[in-house]
Amino acid sequence: MKKNISILLALFLCSCGHRYLLTKEIQQDYNKRANEKPDVLIVVHQDCAACGDYQIVQGKITLPTDVANNSALSSDKGINVCGNFPVDLANHEPEYAYRMVGKVIKADNSNSNVSLPLFYVDHSERFSFKKESWMSKNSHNAYTERPNMINGIIRNILFEGQLVASVVNLLGEPDQKEKNKVVYHIADRAGGGEDPGTTTNLTIIVAEDSIILSKAVTTEQKGK
Repeated sequence: MKKNISILLALFLCSCGHRYLLTKEIQQDYNKRANEKPDVLIVVHQDCAACGDYQIVQGKITLPTDVANNSALSSDKGINVCGNFPVDLANHEPEYAYRMVGKVIKADNSNSNVSLPLFYVDHSERFSFKKESWMSKNSHNAYTERPNMINGIIRNILFEGQLVASVVNLLGEPDQKEKNKVVYHIADRAGGGEDPGTTTNLTIIVAEDSIILSKAVTTEQKGK
């Protein structure tokens, strides 16, 4: 019985196309890249077997020369993953993204006859984010999901030093846009009596060259 379960699990892992199991070969490939600088990526799960395990939505992978010279390499946005990453494949909730730190170790040819970068994950953090949910409003014109997502976004998404266009591409069009800042509205709190209520925003300060200088989540009284 245990043997049958093990076989079924192995088949399940292979059918999903994920390379989470840390094999001796993968560890050797990683050790060859020991002196290469790691990349920081924000990724979301893919439902397309030929597209890789994850899609890069922010950050950029560094391709080693031997991998870059692979003429069959089909993408630098879709990646397969391995290394220090959860083996449990049942937890690919579409409402979550990952911040991954690691490096490409080789080209992987196991996805429907296409070759994709195999990214070895040194460490990662899952956080609540889905662009469609972040941008959606309810019947009262309020962003219902932003209060649940903002802490993970601030902690994981790259801001300072990035082009503001890259963040806007990730988070969608801001609610307010000026020459030196963009603002995403997060939530309002209704007041009462002498209490005017409050409004919470994510404010991103931008330099003249469109590089992000800082970001902050602020809550202020309405009317100020």
